[in-house]
Amino acid sequence: FSDDHTREISEAWIRTRKCKSNEIRFLIRPMEMAYRENERHFYAYQDGKAVGFIYFDPIYQNNEIISYVPNISRANADFRQGIFYTLMAHAMAVFKAEGVPFLDLGLIPLSLDATTEHQESRLLKQLLHLVYDKGTFLYNFKGLEFTKSRFRGESFKTYCCHRRAIPALEFLAMFKLTRLI
Repeated sequence: FSDDHTREISEAWIRTRKCKSNEIRFLIRPMEMAYRENERHFYAYQDGKAVGFIYFDPIYQNNEIISYVPNISRANADFRQGIFYTLMAHAMAVFKAEGVPFLDLGLIPLSLDATTEHQESRLLKQLLHLVYDKGTFLYNFKGLEFTKSRFRGESFKTYCCHRRAIPALEFLAMFKLTRLI
């Protein structure tokens, strides 16, 4: 952590989230991590005090950094909305000037294509759409998708394979692993 009130900002921010008791884990790396090679931090300041930050992790191809992904972002709970966009725009400009070819915004959990492909379970897809639509008490799925959509990037489908038509135990395990429940 830096001396820029990172923990204080993060703890106050978490208290404003749907999942107030814990940071989400597994899908998002922990803030305190021993391995930090080429991790990048961008901070926003107001009157000399940090009011928000984004941590970026590198993505490699053939031992070269080809992208960064914003993995942790926080803002002072008292600061007006929108600091994330300002920090992202600044980071994108820095990465572009450094010759980084693109920025990866990461996964958007439960953002599903409206069409169902032949290999997909229709029932499972309907259940996942239901969790996305009604599960805001678990996680702000729609908010995350809206925020990432503002950057007008390219979307890529990601597939998950499983043995059962409804992998209920696996989803329960994932929600517990990530600390959503």
